[in-house]
Amino acid sequence: MEKVNILYSIIIPHYNVPELLQRCLNSIPDLPSFQVIIVDDCSDGKIVDFRCFPGMERENVKCIFLKKKHGAGFARNLGLRYARGKWVLFADADDFFHKDFYNIISVYEKSSYEVVYFDSYSVFSDTLVKTYNREDIFKKYVDTKDENVLRFMSHSVWGKMFLKNFLDEKNILCDETPASNDVLFSGLAGLYATKLKIDKRVLYCCTIRSGSICTQINISNIEARIFVARKFNLILKDNYIDAKYWMNLIGPILSLMRIERRIGSTLLLDYFMHTQWIRIYYDLCDSGSRFIKRLWGVNKDKDMRKLQKEMRL
Repeated sequence: MEKVNILYSIIIPHYNVPELLQRCLNSIPDLPSFQVIIVDDCSDGKIVDFRCFPGMERENVKCIFLKKKHGAGFARNLGLRYARGKWVLFADADDFFHKDFYNIISVYEKSSYEVVYFDSYSVFSDTLVKTYNREDIFKKYVDTKDENVLRFMSHSVWGKMFLKNFLDEKNILCDETPASNDVLFSGLAGLYATKLKIDKRVLYCCTIRSGSICTQINISNIEARIFVARKFNLILKDNYIDAKYWMNLIGPILSLMRIERRIGSTLLLDYFMHTQWIRIYYDLCDSGSRFIKRLWGVNKDKDMRKLQKEMRL
């Protein structure tokens, strides 16, 4: 592939879901202007046939196979080293892009925006039946017209397009934590971007399935979310960003209490002793709102909860 032809680098971490990875690849145009970088995070050879790994037949796909499991954050950072496109996009292996993907992003081919935000939707992976949107922040932006909602509260790297030179200049990378490893990446991009674009069209489909990171409720993942939230909130505080845009800490702490009451209780006490009262107010409003919506049937996530598993890991 000639460097001049590559406009879009799409980075996909993969672990043990080859059929879903193939579905994701099928949603990406097989064109010279696209560079697809798949980083396999030491998948199990009993599950994945590496002799016919998804994407190996395509010239615009680069497959990197790790010999030790490092997590999605490490995989994304490694993918960034090989990215040669003007634009960088991310996808999870079990998700896929909208059918109009190419037509949507090609509008920005010659633009100089640093970050472009798009809308998304969610389905159950096995049935493709629509469910509540895992990334409902875009709707909040539409309702409020407050771009800071997307800058600081849209924590996923998917559903966005990043200018590669901008990422390199600001040295923006993912955390390499078990969960929430893309929060800092998205947040720093939102913090540093001076030229951003918000496109209300749907670009990406985020799926929900058993075994994914969002359905595994375990100590390791929750503690990672708490660590990242504290780190990110401190960055926002140091940059004088209003506390209403900070991450909710009480939610993951209460989730931890369901699995490990002693650790969770200690963190909860520390939270109330050292968190600004205004942020406690926002966290309680956020968590309370979710509970009421679930109680009233607005958040119809019973199927999602059936998929969730609580584990002491």
